[in-house]
Amino acid sequence: MTWSYNLALTATADKVRFLIGDTDPTRQLMQDEEISFLVTGNGSVREVAAQACEALATRFAAQGDLAVGDLRISALVQAKYYQTRANQLRRQADLTPIRIQVTEEAVRADSVLERPWKKL
Repeated sequence: MTWSYNLALTATADKVRFLIGDTDPTRQLMQDEEISFLVTGNGSVREVAAQACEALATRFAAQGDLAVGDLRISALVQAKYYQTRANQLRRQADLTPIRIQVTEEAVRADSVLERPWKKL
């Protein structure tokens, strides 16, 4: 499996990594192949990033907590963070403006003939 990140953010995987915070090569969270699998679901970059965060939340939740001496690592805290981040990204994706192309047919459909209650 491979991991790559380009600061230019030209590839979808790089944008997803940026949004989920997977930009440190010494702490790789998701492999390129995992992100590619999510991208095939055809969603916006934020929707794909939300799916990635949900996958990370599931992964961390399954790990549980780890304690070695005085050092304690809580995977459940990380799971909660990634679930919260997934929710944030989904809200952002829902707020992305939709581009609407006005066609001649759409203008005619909104004419007085089609909508008799519309006043002249």
